[in-house]
Amino acid sequence: MSVAGSSSSVRRSVTVTPSSEASESESESESESFDERTAAVVLIGHSKGGVDACAACAEYAPLLRGVVRGIVTTQCPYAGSFVSSDLLATPTLESLAAAVLEAVVGARPGEGDALLLPAVRDLTYASRRTYLASHSHPDPRAFPVVSFHTETRHRGSLLFLPAAYARNRYGASSDGLVARRDAEVPGGVCVRFVGEQDHADCAYPREVSDGSVMAHRASQRKRTGGIGGAAMERLKLRSWHSTS
Repeated sequence: MSVAGSSSSVRRSVTVTPSSEASESESESESESFDERTAAVVLIGHSKGGVDACAACAEYAPLLRGVVRGIVTTQCPYAGSFVSSDLLATPTLESLAAAVLEAVVGARPGEGDALLLPAVRDLTYASRRTYLASHSHPDPRAFPVVSFHTETRHRGSLLFLPAAYARNRYGASSDGLVARRDAEVPGGVCVRFVGEQDHADCAYPREVSDGSVMAHRASQRKRTGGIGGAAMERLKLRSWHSTS
């Protein structure tokens, strides 16, 4: 695959040779060659993938301009994550976090600090402030960004407790790992999803019973004074557009 620096397309040449069918008297083989031109790509990054996609387009803008058409971030801790910051607040908590990460991914003892914690450290508020102070955001004229973020309040979510922690300690709505206010990339367009979705649902949608969903919707209507889910979405979208 080659990328032309001044072109908005990626040129790929592929040769395909189907398997040949042979008989006693003859064998036949065919080859097919084709060129495929693909339009500029859109980078879609979930969680830290969104952070990395934005960093790549900001740091390597001359190389990627015309190749990357835009960026979509989903539940991306662009400004940092309260979970990362609080887990690494003290050496004791940092050691505990390393042990938990080792258990989750099946790593050997000691690998958590060397292999896993660096990614977590990158997402503390202090680390993100330091990085953003010396690096620019993606240029929205060259790389338009759409940020998508959600929140969870459902007790059926595995991330219900950290989401409740964020609300109680910081007054922040979150998907359990990333606060809404930390998931918006400056200069981009933001999609603020008002339905129930935790941080893992984009990658691993959870199954909940119909009764559980209905109970959650009823609690939403109670919190919003009887406004239904679809009406609440329209109301919030109008409110957001009117203040943007």
